[in-house]
Amino acid sequence: ITVPRRGGFSYVVPLQNYFDWKRDFKSKKEENKSLSDIKAIKEFQNEWILWCRNGLLVGKPLSENTIDTNRRYLNFFLNNIPRRFKAEPVISLDNLRDVFSQTDPKSFSIRDNTYKAVRSFVRFLIAKKQATEGLLNELKKAKPKRVYPTKKLHSLKNY
Repeated sequence: ITVPRRGGFSYVVPLQNYFDWKRDFKSKKEENKSLSDIKAIKEFQNEWILWCRNGLLVGKPLSENTIDTNRRYLNFFLNNIPRRFKAEPVISLDNLRDVFSQTDPKSFSIRDNTYKAVRSFVRFLIAKKQATEGLLNELKKAKPKRVYPTKKLHSLKNY
């Protein structure tokens, strides 16, 4: 809010708005700090696996095959992130797109399973108040699309 004064304008900010901004800014700064530390992400990963086993994430326990697939593809994502030179979040739209660009376009299942594993992990981080819904919505933009048709397996009946 601006108030005209003799020497120009001066700004008047209501105290409640200022305190709300200060509180939100601090929590966002802490959120980015935890998401930019790869060691913290690895620690959260172990807890995420326990949540999947006990059914705390989606309401029912996931099968061991699904948990193993999610763990393998989340590690694939974390190992293929390009080198970062400043403190920026490990899980982001740019990093997901960079990992997808490194994979072969014909291997749709690798990109799809990586996408699903990262989104599941972000849902866990949201439940732990370490990430926001905005990150989950932002990752939707990178949903992989099948470029090549599926491989057709020929049966012996045709021969």
